[in-house]
Amino acid sequence: TPDAIQAVLRACTGLRTLYLSSCVGVNDATVDVLAQHCFDIQELYLSFCKDVTDASLINLSQHCTELRVLNLGTHAHLLSLTLPLTFFVVFCSGCVNITDKSVKQLTKRATKLTTLYFGQCNNLTEKSLRKISIHCGNRLISLE
Repeated sequence: TPDAIQAVLRACTGLRTLYLSSCVGVNDATVDVLAQHCFDIQELYLSFCKDVTDASLINLSQHCTELRVLNLGTHAHLLSLTLPLTFFVVFCSGCVNITDKSVKQLTKRATKLTTLYFGQCNNLTEKSLRKISIHCGNRLISLE
């Protein structure tokens, strides 16, 4: 249940990797608890968590400065990429609730961002592409 997951996140503040993909009830409130208690998280997998929205991306970008891999998408085969942990990788393929607002915040705050996957994110517009080009510049090596 969401309450049980949140209790674990409050108690296990040293988590570095967390797989919550396909967990029923994972939402922005769950991610908020994570962002407030698990500052050292490096890899977070939230694919198929349909109730995670912009608020979660903004919250993570503000509080989880060690985050290197964030998977919000539905394309699990992309996890086979072997990039150094110093790279910041974001998978958002198929996230219908992600908008330009979260892309702006994410690209501004994630100073090591090199890889972005936004396939099937139907709410994104040209504004997102402009923000990506402004804030990611020459360091972006992959964009989908």
